[in-house]
Amino acid sequence: MDRPPRLWCTITRMKKLAAVLATIFVLAIVSFSTWQLFLGNLEAAFSTLPFLLILYLFMKAQQP
Repeated sequence: MDRPPRLWCTITRMKKLAAVLATIFVLAIVSFSTWQLFLGNLEAAFSTLPFLLILYLFMKAQQP
């Protein structure tokens, strides 16, 4: 009964870490966009939308 060595960073932990980082990234982008909209800087507010689209496509590709 050979067991593989325990890894410090398991797949489950990596998925949780990726989910937390993605959530923080999305919150930062939405906060920045909202702040720029309140300042009246429409160009800066909408310049973050490609980041959200890329993140969405990356997360959608990761689903089984």
